[in-house]
Amino acid sequence: LFKSLARDEQESVRILTVPVCIQLAKCLSSQPYEIVKDLLPSIHSCGEDQHSWRVRYMVADKIEDILEAVPEKVRMQIFPLFMRLLSDPEPEVRCVSCDRLSLVVKYKADQEMMEDLTAPFAKLLHDPSDAVRSSFGASLMKVAAVVGQDLTVEYLTKHILAVMRDQSTNVRLAVVENLG
Repeated sequence: LFKSLARDEQESVRILTVPVCIQLAKCLSSQPYEIVKDLLPSIHSCGEDQHSWRVRYMVADKIEDILEAVPEKVRMQIFPLFMRLLSDPEPEVRCVSCDRLSLVVKYKADQEMMEDLTAPFAKLLHDPSDAVRSSFGASLMKVAAVVGQDLTVEYLTKHILAVMRDQSTNVRLAVVENLG
């Protein structure tokens, strides 16, 4: 039943399946992996919804709740979905994904995650939307606080400096506001 709701033709139904999926994951969290992993297709279906950016937005907005609700083994299979949300065609989805970046990175604040983020970061630096670049710049400072000095120096410094040289005053201001 839940799988059919996640694929329902009504956008509003698919949007509401995201919080329901989170609650289901919380209820099933003590169950074996084989049971909890059955939620993955529904999560991916919503996060990759081709017909509604609002459904993808909801997944991006609730990504921390999703990651918190599922066991680590399932969580590792959700990170690639988040990477795709950072490159979503809709600026609203990219913007909220950037806003949630540090919340996602805290679940896997390691070199592998930072390497996986290199390509999306390069795209976000040149995003046509000022709002996305502002959100990205602000989130870089929060990610730096999560990953620590070594990973910041190795992976984030060049992006932070590039955002600080952005042509938009609003983008530079977003970074400065999040320095401390």
